[in-house]
Amino acid sequence: MKTLAGVQTGHRARPERLPGATSSQREATARRILAAAWDGEPRTASELMDRTALTRATVLSVCKELVTAGWLTEEDDARKAGSYARGRPALRYRFAPASRLVVGVDAGQHSFKAHVATLQGRVLGRARRPQDPAADGPARRAELATVVDEALSDAAVSAERIAGVVIGAPAPVDLDGHSPSDAAENFWPRMNPDFVTVFAERDWSVIVDNDANLAALAEAGSGDAVNAYATLLSGERFGVGIVVDGRLLRGSRGGVGEMRVLDMVSGVGDPHGLAHWARQEIQAAAERGLLEESALGNLERDQIEAHHVFAAARCGDALALQVVDALGERLAPVVMLLSGLLDLDRIIIAGAVAESIEPVLQRARQIMAHDVTMSHAELVASTWGNGVVLQGAVEAAIAMVRSGPLGTAAS
Repeated sequence: MKTLAGVQTGHRARPERLPGATSSQREATARRILAAAWDGEPRTASELMDRTALTRATVLSVCKELVTAGWLTEEDDARKAGSYARGRPALRYRFAPASRLVVGVDAGQHSFKAHVATLQGRVLGRARRPQDPAADGPARRAELATVVDEALSDAAVSAERIAGVVIGAPAPVDLDGHSPSDAAENFWPRMNPDFVTVFAERDWSVIVDNDANLAALAEAGSGDAVNAYATLLSGERFGVGIVVDGRLLRGSRGGVGEMRVLDMVSGVGDPHGLAHWARQEIQAAAERGLLEESALGNLERDQIEAHHVFAAARCGDALALQVVDALGERLAPVVMLLSGLLDLDRIIIAGAVAESIEPVLQRARQIMAHDVTMSHAELVASTWGNGVVLQGAVEAAIAMVRSGPLGTAAS
């Protein structure tokens, strides 16, 4: 079980072995040394001894193996670096963050985005491909391979350098990377058509996870995380990643956080998200002839998106304010349900709408304030914007490589 920013994720990594490691104890020792060097600062054996409580002989032996495997590099000795004036010079070791690379993918309903990054999170390559939301599974599998190859090309790196891949999909995902059958809509199998097997021939370690779970992991690494919170993706469909007592909740089939329960929530009625309902409200207003009286009428009707509505609301546009009120009335029961059921400290609205969602959050807070019978979680917008799932995927891929068994250096 891996840990990312204090959140236990529950996923498993594919086993590989460190050359020369003959036992799990040797592997654990190597990981202790890597953890002590992970910040990238060059460190002498003595400094690594102080940080790990290991003997000099063990540190020197394991560092030699880690240098051979490509995890560490040997730097100029401390005398050349100006640290020593006399005596035997000491070698310094530095973590090599580019020795392995990771890939994070946001395989959304409407677009695929991929990043190639170092083990310290520096992005080397990017790719994005718009998607047909009605595309079938085989088409999405082919698009996944293509967008990853384009990100590798943008980074100018070979596939052999990739140590781990994490893919976020808008579907429940079990620990083996599979999504359950969804006979009613066939949505989940299309969104995750066994992505975990797409790169089988490349022998990469691959994890597929629910996109909202990855968004929750990104928020855990933001530096202001709380112990119990939910990250609510609120674009085309609602989906939520839930962390309680420092643990990401999943369920046996990965179904925790699926919001089809909203079909039964009064005032909500379905799991469609705020971006979807903003367009529906504008369409209804247009059919009633109200759009011409609004600043939104200066835009083509089919081009009006949620961020246009929110911007107009901030300027006092009457129609936009009506839409914001309607969206706040839909959001408030969702927040109250999650907050009351799970005793959460914070609910974070994430996804593309987060950058401009504040008018809706203000309305939702006003509605919740009228219910004095229960306390409510703090309601805030994510600072990650549309990149929250991708950020979570990269961080989860780094955590997978960092906590899984060590492998040889990529060529």
